[in-house]
Amino acid sequence: MEIPAQRTAPDPRGHEGHEGHEWLYVLSGRVRLVLGDDYLVLVPGEAAEFSTWTPHWTGAVDGPAQALGIFGPQGERVHLRTRR
Repeated sequence: MEIPAQRTAPDPRGHEGHEGHEWLYVLSGRVRLVLGDDYLVLVPGEAAEFSTWTPHWTGAVDGPAQALGIFGPQGERVHLRTRR
């Protein structure tokens, strides 16, 4: 995943829970992970694993970031949001 520098403030649309499981590994930059009421900042080499029933959101901290995401079987139904 490429996380643009502009994606720094939590998007309320991304705070939804849904069926599934996710594993996130940071490759470069710093990634803010909002997991329910918890705000985490992950750096390269760090990972997070969580149930996607927990409301969640990811964004960049101080510049763009790259992360690898692995999703459970429900990942085929992941919704991508694009700018129009």
